[in-house]
Amino acid sequence: MGCGWYALNENNIEFNFNGKVENFMSSTRAELMAILTAVYATSKRSKLCIFTNSQAAIDAIHVSKINFGFLSIIDAIANASVNPRKVHRKLKNWTIVKAIEEIANVQNLTLWLEKVKIHSGVIHNKTADLLAREVENFMSSTRAELMAILTAVYATSKRSKLCIFTNSQAAIDAIHVSKINFGFLSIIDAIANASVNPRKVHRKLKNWTIVKAIEEIANVQNLTLWLEKVKIHSGVIHNKTADLLAREVSCWNTETIEEPLRHFTKKLGKAKYLIKWRLFNRNISTISAFKSKQIQWESSWRTTMLFYIDRNVTDNKETRQRAFNVKLFNNELPTLVKLKDRFPKIYKNDSCICCNLEKEDQVHVLTCPKNIIDTYSCRNKLINMLVSKTTIVTCGDTYKNMCKTLEILKELHIPRDVSTRNAEHLSFIDVMLGLIPITIYDIVLQKVVTYDLADQIIDDVFNQFKLFLHNHIWKDRCTAIKKWKTENGISNNKWKKKVCNETLDTTVTSQTNNTDNNSVLNNTTQDIAVIGLGCIK
Repeated sequence: MGCGWYALNENNIEFNFNGKVENFMSSTRAELMAILTAVYATSKRSKLCIFTNSQAAIDAIHVSKINFGFLSIIDAIANASVNPRKVHRKLKNWTIVKAIEEIANVQNLTLWLEKVKIHSGVIHNKTADLLAREVENFMSSTRAELMAILTAVYATSKRSKLCIFTNSQAAIDAIHVSKINFGFLSIIDAIANASVNPRKVHRKLKNWTIVKAIEEIANVQNLTLWLEKVKIHSGVIHNKTADLLAREVSCWNTETIEEPLRHFTKKLGKAKYLIKWRLFNRNISTISAFKSKQIQWESSWRTTMLFYIDRNVTDNKETRQRAFNVKLFNNELPTLVKLKDRFPKIYKNDSCICCNLEKEDQVHVLTCPKNIIDTYSCRNKLINMLVSKTTIVTCGDTYKNMCKTLEILKELHIPRDVSTRNAEHLSFIDVMLGLIPITIYDIVLQKVVTYDLADQIIDDVFNQFKLFLHNHIWKDRCTAIKKWKTENGISNNKWKKKVCNETLDTTVTSQTNNTDNNSVLNNTTQDIAVIGLGCIK
């Protein structure tokens, strides 16, 4: 499990951190580790407010919500019946909490912890979660060895003799255990000759929190502890078994899976079908790899399939809208180009019946110069909807600034030749077909801060925009096509099926005739061959 944090100082300069311990089973511990690193990275005499979604971490640290600085754990539980100097040891994750307390006291920090709802869309909290997932490799092998030693010490019963074989000399040097049966030697005793304060010198060691935890647990459990160095891959069976156990985690292509396998399998299946859709010829020719990186795919699919709508009953209007969205997104609207390709004997001409200038494909339907609503009006409609919806949600005066930003946006640019799509760059033609640029999403996100509100605005606006295209462009075009079909006598769907069947029968008959002719030719050839052999004899 990973841990991470994201911070802004008074000058709005960004700082972030992420780290990971593989198979770190406690989410509270991960939160505490993130808080520990954030406290450690804060300069002296600072005011630090940490937003976390872990109430357990807040309860463990017990920070005052009033500006009284850091409250000691000892003071928080002073009324306990046990020794207040040892009572913190009964808390979970007490070594990390103790480290947070010590660092906060030494750094003279004023510290608050605020609870935020998980997945509530708070942008900084979500950024920290993303940072926690970005670390792929735990860079310190010594730290991994120390974590293994810590768990072994923790699992050993009281007053036991524990001998640990490890191939990490650095871990042995960090812990500095006596090889003679004198029990566990304190780190303080091992470096007592140092010139600095012996009570603080351990903080100069690497991984000192883990080493300190090993020391404390060994003392509390009254363990006799040895660490023996063995050569790596020397064939020591127990050391080799431990290495195999460390590798026994769920992996995919050598990468560790750090989430439930069911969720990972769903993501894998979703990615598989998205890649398959992306590799269709119709998409390869219009969406390059560079262009694909400019698209907010999650929002594009959500607004196409209307995933965000809660459905209690079947709605025919919603079903029709979804069908239009899917066909528009996949270039499957029944335009004259498509109809001529399907029924070539019925549709002799695929030119636009309104302008007679170009073939009526899907892009031409939306950009035909004879449309009542032209392309520039559609663009202005989308911009106004985005600005008004964002202004309502933020309750602020963002109209002018956001309007100017969207108007000069390259992704909303209308090309000179509206009949073709640029495979490398997004344009407003792609937006009309259902692709949502990342830049538009980021502009909205900067105004509303939270991801939930940004998703809500994008979903509502693009759903209304597609409904606008359906009602004011597609429906008018369908009305004109129906009138044209009636005038040309091709309004009967049964006749289409009959013509389609006749075409199929004609094809089968011609193939049968060709087969019969080939068989006759083969028989004739065989007869000629036999006669030839007879002549030779």
